[in-house]
Amino acid sequence: MDFVDWSELVLKTLVQATQVSATMRMIGTDLTPLSSAIFGEDVSSAPGFWGSDRHLAMFDALEGLQAVGLVENDDQLLYWKPTKRGRDFVEDLTPLWQDTCSISSSASLID
Repeated sequence: MDFVDWSELVLKTLVQATQVSATMRMIGTDLTPLSSAIFGEDVSSAPGFWGSDRHLAMFDALEGLQAVGLVENDDQLLYWKPTKRGRDFVEDLTPLWQDTCSISSSASLID
């Protein structure tokens, strides 16, 4: 799975995870239930998960999604939630990736 597909999966899972309750919609979810939803309880609760490649991949996707305004977090990086833009794009991320790719292509032409 490439980074774009992975990020889309993380975003969709985050949107679903934060729809569980009004509190989660307001403050977001921490990485424990999110990792359980993505990888399953057995993987996410296994010794060594935190700091593993899977944990880092999830965190990298969240940071990438944050960079393009689709998710936000609290100041301590404890709780994550989708932005309105993230919730709007969750059904079809094609327009977002088209915009991102056109910016990258334009930047490489300048160099």
